[in-house]
Amino acid sequence: MRDYQKEFKGNCLTCLKYDIYTPKDATTRGYRCTYHCRPMAMDEKCPRYSKDITRSNERIDAAVKWLSKHGYDPRKDNATFCYITTMLCDILGYSDNHIYLESLRNLRNNYLINEDFGKKILLDYDVYGSLISKKLYEEYTQNKDKVVTMLNGIIIPNFLNPLVELITKKDYENATYLYIKMTFLLMKRYNIHYYPIAIKSENIDTNNLGHGYSLNKKITVF
Repeated sequence: MRDYQKEFKGNCLTCLKYDIYTPKDATTRGYRCTYHCRPMAMDEKCPRYSKDITRSNERIDAAVKWLSKHGYDPRKDNATFCYITTMLCDILGYSDNHIYLESLRNLRNNYLINEDFGKKILLDYDVYGSLISKKLYEEYTQNKDKVVTMLNGIIIPNFLNPLVELITKKDYENATYLYIKMTFLLMKRYNIHYYPIAIKSENIDTNNLGHGYSLNKKITVF
């Protein structure tokens, strides 16, 4: 029996917030983190790590086998980050609790998820946010200086800094439109065309809207 508590010490797999007891919320990325509210890879780390000394290696082993059986594909590099802002913060070396990320989580959790209009935005973003972040990382691997200059010279001063100010003031409506504007700017940069998503409501995991994992079944783009 592998000693998971020792082998994965400090990683998601041994964290109390890693919900191995709810397989229905897991994806091929991993089990759902109750803090980040999204699936995480077993070997990821974050500042919110909480040591779990209650689960046995046998129980963890069973959870690992279940993930493997259902197509678990751990992140091998940063190309699989889901969020645009998460990718930006990773490229620039900012922490997971940076004000940019915390502010946008605030926008999602306190406004968008509670509005029909906002839910549609989050659903679209689960598709296009992932595409943009991957393109952003691909460009970064080819020309680091060019991407860092673009982020510091365009995205941060024109979008993220104003977004933080708007969200702090609880001006969620204008913050939403500014974030949409940023998203479409990046879509244009990477030649990503927008198509409405046609999907039945029963195919949407509303608990995961805006986390990149709300689309658990096949979707149709037309």
